[in-house]
Amino acid sequence: MNAFDDVDLLTTRLLQDEASPTSTPLTDTEIVKQTCRVYGSIFLVLFLLFLFLRPRYPYVYNIKKSFPSLHSSLADDSFGAISWIWKVFSVSYEELAEHCGMDAMATIRLLEFGVKVSLVGVLNSVFLFPIYSLMGSSNTDPVTANSLGNLSQGSNGAYATTLAAYILFGAAMHFIDKDLEWFTSHRHAFLSKQTVQNYSIYLSGLTTDMQSKSALREYFERCFSKNSVADVQLALTIPNLEKKVAKRSKILPKLEHAINVKVVTKETPMHKTKILGGDKVDTVHTYTKDLEELNTEISADIDRIETLRNDNESSGVIDAGANDEQDEEASGTETKYFHKTTTALSESVKSGGAMFKSVIFGTGDDGAPRNAAFVSFANLTSANLARQTLHNDEPWDCVPFEPPLPKLVNWKNVGLSNQSKQIGELISFLLTATLCIFWTIPVSFIASLSNVEALTDLLPFLKAPVENYEWFSSLLAILAPLILVVFISLLPHILLAFLKFEGLIEIASMQHPSLFSKLASFTILQTFFISTIASTLFASLQEIVNNPTSAITLVAKALPAQAGYFIQIILVQNFLGLGTELLRISPVAINFARKIATKVMGFNLTEKEQNSTFMGLRALDDPLGKSN
Repeated sequence: MNAFDDVDLLTTRLLQDEASPTSTPLTDTEIVKQTCRVYGSIFLVLFLLFLFLRPRYPYVYNIKKSFPSLHSSLADDSFGAISWIWKVFSVSYEELAEHCGMDAMATIRLLEFGVKVSLVGVLNSVFLFPIYSLMGSSNTDPVTANSLGNLSQGSNGAYATTLAAYILFGAAMHFIDKDLEWFTSHRHAFLSKQTVQNYSIYLSGLTTDMQSKSALREYFERCFSKNSVADVQLALTIPNLEKKVAKRSKILPKLEHAINVKVVTKETPMHKTKILGGDKVDTVHTYTKDLEELNTEISADIDRIETLRNDNESSGVIDAGANDEQDEEASGTETKYFHKTTTALSESVKSGGAMFKSVIFGTGDDGAPRNAAFVSFANLTSANLARQTLHNDEPWDCVPFEPPLPKLVNWKNVGLSNQSKQIGELISFLLTATLCIFWTIPVSFIASLSNVEALTDLLPFLKAPVENYEWFSSLLAILAPLILVVFISLLPHILLAFLKFEGLIEIASMQHPSLFSKLASFTILQTFFISTIASTLFASLQEIVNNPTSAITLVAKALPAQAGYFIQIILVQNFLGLGTELLRISPVAINFARKIATKVMGFNLTEKEQNSTFMGLRALDDPLGKSN
């Protein structure tokens, strides 16, 4: 039986006038079997579809081979139609680190850790299942009979559970110990590479007497050696320059598109100077003139800021792209804060100029120093010592941090005061806590879907269809974990928005550690705790408030009884998650929507326009939105 057979069965029962006047509640085993049939069949269809489409559409399923901008020699061998399943495991960690980065390598290792811990759990089940079944109550349902919930309170079978827990935790600690050794060796190898990030530090909370290039250089040369500092760059307040470069960034794509229109269609593009009324002007001529004026103003501002900076010893080499080549490629305020080096520093430091995009909250003239700086050193020893040294007797002054990659710097938070950071973290925490409280309501309802009896008590109008149609109970039980998985998939995006209040100097992304910790805590609380008390939520919460220690007893009694429900969640997450990820349904859908939008808006005249991110819709060769 497959998913289509289940649909036919449900349809047949739906067409019947009435089933039996009363229906027998589904057991956990029946629910798990139906979940496997439905979602397992869906995964099988998606997997077979992937095997069919993969060799035919390499630009979708092997983008690092298909697109020169993303090319990696590691992706040159696509393996066979089936053999890729085991040949991908032949790729070494060193190759992953070289071609995909340290983050990708660590992620793969983390997934392997999860697999190993899961296998230990499987081995534990070899002796736990017979104990639960033989020492527990007589239960005909296999899932319930082989779960901890089958043991009565005070049963000696709980000793086996305790032993299994120690085995699992002991194995996990052993794996963590080995993985830590592995990570340390690879991390040291990564940190020894001659890259800008490894040779630099970010200093936050600079005191007034340290807000100059000469003062910072003199301080670190006294700490280490005379030639230990390769470069010092202060973050500058440049609100006016930032506005002009932002304006130019908006004109550039418009001018480029207008030129494409003129070249491809042989027509002169025109536009109105105002939305309502205004004169109709030649688009190419007007935008070219505006661009030239902005370039002149930006060049003049840069010269003025550099002169002011040199006079006041407030260093910060700004490169907003004044020359013509930069004008063609500029996409924002660009400033190089890593531009100077010594012979001891690698070429990566020489060419590691970072885009210095500063978003300013206050007012004032351009060129004033902010209380943050980036310092590059001539050797790794000095860089690591500076990163681990306390530079001021005040805890929040001159605090060193490991800098993010230049392209990942969140410039609007560079130089943010500690008070602003603390307030932002508090706001983020309060928003997360508030969401957790209100998130309980839909999660509790979703969890109750698998408990038909509790659901009909909550919603009496469902009692009639549940009693009259057996398929209705099955449908509710199967949909419950799916809806919960959909809800959980929304969480990262919501928590990511909260994360932006914390004043991080690195652009917040789905890979940020703070987001991971919030998401893990949130998921554990909502999935494992709230689901166990869903049917008596408010009464249980009241009991916990009156007697906090009762929470342990409550969870200990209710959690084992949810074994079938948790199995459902795991099945749905894996079957649907793996299937949709293999087919890359989301990127393909976004790229399809982008093509429709570019065609409707006429933004597809050249190959560059056809393959560029448009209106936030990313192309297949722009997976991280780099062209935004």
